[in-house]
Amino acid sequence: MVFIFGAACGPVIDNDAPYRQLYVDHAKIITSDIALKMSRVAPKAGPLQFEAADHLHQFCLQHKIAMRGHCLIWNEWVPQWIKAMTNAEREKFFDSYIDEVIGRYAGKFQSWDIVNEPFWPESQGARWLSPRSLVRHVRAKLRKTRVPARWFRRQAHKVCAERSAGRT
Repeated sequence: MVFIFGAACGPVIDNDAPYRQLYVDHAKIITSDIALKMSRVAPKAGPLQFEAADHLHQFCLQHKIAMRGHCLIWNEWVPQWIKAMTNAEREKFFDSYIDEVIGRYAGKFQSWDIVNEPFWPESQGARWLSPRSLVRHVRAKLRKTRVPARWFRRQAHKVCAERSAGRT
């Protein structure tokens, strides 16, 4: 079995040469840490901001290191301006957001974290989002973008069923 070592990588690699060299020498895959979290990409209404993610992707290309996109949606990193939307507005925003982010990096990343900890029981950030609507929405988007998500779908349905039954 081949073991691929990787790590999350943040902006510190730009300012710390020895730290950066650890990634170059040892990592075979880098996770984007905060560069692709929604608060960074969509901090306010308007054009999406991909500068940090593009910069990290260029670093990975330059050093022949695979990149994992993290993450399209995470309740803890959704900006307040999106949480304040109505469900219909948020669904429309998620549609365009996922299309644009996936489209920009299609075929460039080794893998994706689609949704991170959407139903974490201790999370207070998820109250603005219905688990069933999120699963329905992300499943439809994944079909459209053809991102493999069998595991996510199984887990999300399991958690929704448990939550509906009052077990979480």
